[in-house]
Amino acid sequence: MNQDLHAMNEKLSHLKKTRKWVLILLFILFVIFAIVIAILVESNILLELIIYFVVGVGSIVFGYKTVLDSLFKASAIREDFKKNGLPKLIEEVMPGVHYDDEAGLTQEQVSEMKIFYGIDRFHSEDFFSGDIAGVSFISSDVQLERKLEIMTESGVVEDYTKFFFGRMFCFQNNKNMNDLTIILSVDRPLPPELYTLEKVDMESVEFNQHFHVYSSNPHEAFFQLTPDILESILHLDQSIGGALYFSFYQNSLNIAINNRINTFEIPLSGQISEEHIHDFIQDLKLIQDLIGTMKLNHKLFNI
Repeated sequence: MNQDLHAMNEKLSHLKKTRKWVLILLFILFVIFAIVIAILVESNILLELIIYFVVGVGSIVFGYKTVLDSLFKASAIREDFKKNGLPKLIEEVMPGVHYDDEAGLTQEQVSEMKIFYGIDRFHSEDFFSGDIAGVSFISSDVQLERKLEIMTESGVVEDYTKFFFGRMFCFQNNKNMNDLTIILSVDRPLPPELYTLEKVDMESVEFNQHFHVYSSNPHEAFFQLTPDILESILHLDQSIGGALYFSFYQNSLNIAINNRINTFEIPLSGQISEEHIHDFIQDLKLIQDLIGTMKLNHKLFNI
């Protein structure tokens, strides 16, 4: 992995230096071009003016084409890393986990989480699936948008607002829970589609200050949300930026993190540093951390 990263960064560095020198030469050429054109115009030398103009414009176009080619090549190198290098990193960190940068959770799968409604635009990418510590999961980055109709002087204008942009996880367990329990950060409103759920106050005052719990069966909610689980959710809230959403439904625990971050995105400029790799690894380990922190492989989720 380190050898692949070094070779890729060598290519990116070479392309960056090429762009730098071409841009410097283009600037010098442009200055000379402008001065000579001014002299030729002043001297009224038409033929030389036309020849120099054609040569000068051609040189500038060729230079910019070289810069654009370099940018396209750099983009292709980064795309190759995401398609080939990143899967190698994933295999090292989480053996057996499947990754597809172009696939993602489907809108139907997100709807089945019973958390988000009114989705008018949907996009997902960076799909993960596998089994860790006996817990099966699927995950991806997801972006949700809702259509707005804005009244203006010229009439109604349609626009879209992004109301979720982050990661979603669906963890499977062997306990089929027929009732629905939802946990939302206190600043997240309950969708009207879930108004039939009953608000449940937990025994932890601190937890109630940070989250609201709604359930179709309060008794089952108390059974699911043990003091350890409540403490784990508070820990996640402190360690992960962004609003948190949870749903316990049927045979799954669903978690959504609205942190406005495009995970596993390759930097558009510069090299892919060790710091970037470290961030990728931490993002990968989040799946393992959620399984451990939420105790998904404990008895409660494996009955």
